[in-house]
Amino acid sequence: MTSRDVTALPPKWFQCTLLGMKEENMSTALSLLLVEDERDIRQGMLDGIDWDAYGIGTVREASNGKRALEILRDSNFDIILSDVVMPLMDGIEFVRTARSEGTTAKVVFISGYQDMEYLKSAFKLEAIDYIFKPVDIDELDAVLTKVSDACRCDRAGAHLMEEMNQRLEATKPVMRERFFRELLTRGFSDNGHVTTLADFNDGGTQ
Repeated sequence: MTSRDVTALPPKWFQCTLLGMKEENMSTALSLLLVEDERDIRQGMLDGIDWDAYGIGTVREASNGKRALEILRDSNFDIILSDVVMPLMDGIEFVRTARSEGTTAKVVFISGYQDMEYLKSAFKLEAIDYIFKPVDIDELDAVLTKVSDACRCDRAGAHLMEEMNQRLEATKPVMRERFFRELLTRGFSDNGHVTTLADFNDGGTQ
């Protein structure tokens, strides 16, 4: 079995621009939790990857899923990069428990070729991607680029929604004044006006 092509990635930066992402949101550092039981592989990734190149400013490590859960319960992470087969608690059980406890981190699994049954479970847990061992540096680069871009796009969407809600709240007094002005002029003959009034009252109590 050969690794699938991950080079044809969607233009995430362009999509984020369409969402109205501001420069300061683009530069906000991401955080990553690396979960890998093989010490040499874990240390090699920690030391060998230029995390700053992906906008990842915080990287923490765990040698198994149990320890990773302890760290995750204490800190939030944007990305989880986890091995699948590990002692004490495997990657699937770790992410399943983390999801049940509310984590929304983007998950990338690292797996040996023989772990395909595990990977079927992985995607049920909304894993964004997977990497086969032995890890290919070009594939890892493509996946880290994709997942970090996806995190920034999520931030852009949340930022856009926040701005839209703020603008809506700011316009409510003007809209309410306009509504009552029309109401005084035209009366309650239009049932739509009554509905609109109820909408405004509901909005005002939130």
